[in-house]
Amino acid sequence: MTPEEAIRKHDNLRRHCEARNIPFSLTLKDWVDAWGDRIIDRGLLQLQRIEKSKGFVPGNVQIGPRPAKQ
Repeated sequence: MTPEEAIRKHDNLRRHCEARNIPFSLTLKDWVDAWGDRIIDRGLLQLQRIEKSKGFVPGNVQIGPRPAKQ
């Protein structure tokens, strides 16, 4: 993933959260660090909130499988 793609994906998630009133305070570095080496598997995995009410904030995110499309 290029730096430009990472910035775009981070900004997309931030805007998605703002539109849905979900707390979001991950910096770009936080977002990249959360993905680590698994960023290449973004199509199969997603960044998830551990506790939904806390939103996407440092310490409350994990990488998990994408739900199956119905």
